[in-house]
Amino acid sequence: MSILSVASTVWAAAELPRHGVIGLAVEANAQNRVEVQTAVPGGAGAAAGIQAGDLIQSLDGAPVTTAVEFARAVTRHVGGDTVKVGIVHAGVEAVKTVVLKPRPLETSPYAEVMYVALPVRGSLRRAIVTRPKKAGRLPAVLLMQGVGCYSMDAGDRRSGYGRVVDELEQRGL
Repeated sequence: MSILSVASTVWAAAELPRHGVIGLAVEANAQNRVEVQTAVPGGAGAAAGIQAGDLIQSLDGAPVTTAVEFARAVTRHVGGDTVKVGIVHAGVEAVKTVVLKPRPLETSPYAEVMYVALPVRGSLRRAIVTRPKKAGRLPAVLLMQGVGCYSMDAGDRRSGYGRVVDELEQRGL
């Protein structure tokens, strides 16, 4: 049975929630406060009215003191979750209600990308299957996440596993 046959008999990936993204680039400013550098147009933060230059003070009532702390707090949520972001805009404190968007699915110019959910010991696990766009029989590569508590499903083809997958796809594997 091919992986494509298996993929067609399992659950759709939509059954597994995707990590939430807020669409804000933040970093410490000169006063060591967490400042929004960019609010991505169409992103969850921008839709809630958060703008470049706003200072982030809290997330769901918990103080935020570093950009890394803010990013980690956001990634504990899934797309569709609502979070309360305490900000200072033009010297005025406010709390913005933000509905997080799901992390975008991976895409590739070299391969079809399929997301499936596989049952493993009573729970579902995400599998990402790529099939090169080349015709004919092709060799297969099974790439499993290594040590670490992070996802291979990061969508970044410029670093880490993304570079490996991108190179394999370009070579028709």
